[in-house]
Amino acid sequence: NWSECYTTEKCPSPDDMSSLYLASTVHLLDNLEDYIYSYVECALKARHTIDISICYLFYVDPAARYILLDLIPFVAARGVKVRILFESMTVESQVLRGVFAMGGSFDYKLPEGSPPFLNAKKKTSNGASRLIREVLDIASSSPNIDCRFWFARDERCKYRIKNHIKCNIFDGGMNGRVIAGGSNVAPRPAQLDTDFIVEGGIAGSYLRHFD
Repeated sequence: NWSECYTTEKCPSPDDMSSLYLASTVHLLDNLEDYIYSYVECALKARHTIDISICYLFYVDPAARYILLDLIPFVAARGVKVRILFESMTVESQVLRGVFAMGGSFDYKLPEGSPPFLNAKKKTSNGASRLIREVLDIASSSPNIDCRFWFARDERCKYRIKNHIKCNIFDGGMNGRVIAGGSNVAPRPAQLDTDFIVEGGIAGSYLRHFD
């Protein structure tokens, strides 16, 4: 019986939701270049925290590697606390080693003050597990980067629960920013996913769900 397995989620009242929407703005990210520039700009402007929820990893995608191996360590060194949540069910699958391989160059326009494309270009990853190891190695040398793995089971039926949420929260709170949508870390070339950036009160709602 469904009602015996799950309880109704406590949703904000319509009045509370209306105030959040009125206090927030949404901008669609039209393409990969817009996404990368906006992501780096949000990260560089973050003063306190960045929270990242990752579902899939495209381990030789230069944009994803730049974000995880160059940008995140750069902002963490400036004192920003970074939390990265990996989805265990997908990254543990050996299928990722072949199906999600891709290459390409990294020649996108970046905001002033961006870190160089350095660690990402080494291309030492030979699978999603190797890229995660690179991220964990960086995290182990930084007190400001915390990596966790989502691994949950239904309490009654014991089946695995998959976390498909993909979002990036910058200074979560009333004045925070969130980049979310269908992309994993960064969009793939010619993908059909839609991504957006939202600023304002909605960012606080994303942070509560992340926590």
